[in-house]
Formats: sequence, structure tokens, C-alpha cells
Amino acid sequence: MSLFTAMKPTSLHLIALAACLLCAPVFGSSAAEPRKDSDPPPPGEQVDLDPTQLSPQLRAALQPPAPVQHVAPNAPPTAVAAPVPVLPDIVLRALVQTEGKPAAALLEINGKTQQIVSEGTVFSVRGNEHNLLTLTVRKVSADDVEIEAVQLKQTLHVK
Repeated sequence: MSLFTAMKPTSLHLIALAACLLCAPVFGSSAAEPRKDSDPPPPGEQVDLDPTQLSPQLRAALQPPAPVQHVAPNAPPTAVAAPVPVLPDIVLRALVQTEGKPAAALLEINGKTQQIVSEGTVFSVRGNEHNLLTLTVRKVSADDVEIEAVQLKQTLHVK
């Protein structure tokens, strides 16, 4: 009969528990003072992060930039000029030319909106801070679509 079979189950459990407690300092962390949550982790030690919380770097990347106010050059320092509309991203998706009819083009605006235009078409798009920007199609040809941004007094050539 072995030593373990002769013992009661409760004493066997106590012996196993004592063995675990005696070996714990050998296999566990050092006997140094435990680290507080506010202390930075030592180099090389992996940190347990909460996956439901955003890191400061990701939070900063997700926040929109602070609005910039444009001041007119000759205005008093207290006056703030209206923000200048920004030109949208315009991509030519299709061009249709038939005999006897004016040419037409399918434009994609800011990757979201599609607009069918021909020569003389006037349409508006939302710019920055929800300002409307009026665009006028001056020419539709096989080479490009010429669009004038009325408020900005600029001409775009979309190819």
C-alpha cells in the first residue's frame, strides 16, 4: 500500500496545497513590491489592455481636426471671413456621344454622388462646413469635361 492510498482525501489535498504554496515563489514573479496601475510598465513586460477602451493615439486619430477660421487680410481683427468652399473630388465615369444629340457625361462627386451632365448644366455640391458650391459645365467633349466653379472663379478639366 502506498503512502497516498493510505491517506484520507482531505490530507492528500492539504499536502498538494502545501506543495503548491511552497513552489509558488520559485515559479511566480519575484518578491518585489507589486506594481500600481498608475506606474508605467517596465520595458519588455506585456501590459494587459482593455480591448473595449480606445488607446490615446487612436482616440486622437478619430477626432476631427479643430475648425480653422479664415480671416480676411484687410478686415479688422474682430471680423472673421466666411470659410472658402473646397473643390470636391470629381471623377469622369462615363462619356456618351451620339450623332445629332449633345454629349453627356456621368460624373462621380466625392465618391458618393453621381451626376449626369451635359453642356450648360448647373448643379450644386456640398463643400466644407456644408457650404454649397455651384458648378457649371462649360464643355463636354471626347477629351475632357470642362467645369467652372462659380464662387471660386476656377475652371476644372476632368479627364
